[in-house]
Amino acid sequence: MSEEDKEEKVGWSHYVILIITGICAIALGRLFGFLGIGAAVIGWFSYDYSKKKIGMLGGILIGITAGLAVYGLASVGLLLMLD
Repeated sequence: MSEEDKEEKVGWSHYVILIITGICAIALGRLFGFLGIGAAVIGWFSYDYSKKKIGMLGGILIGITAGLAVYGLASVGLLLMLD
């Protein structure tokens, strides 16, 4: 399968995950401020990159993990700065 066929094969699932990520980013932004939006953006880029390498399910798991890690590290950093 050529590269063009793979790019054309991107179907509705890619857009569904993008919409779900956007909704979660808005919800996290409302609940936790800009840290939630930043974590969702980092998670999306991690998903998008790893999906090409290991598949959709692995990409989703890596995206969620990266988003939670970024959020956790940023939260700890802010708490340490306030101390």
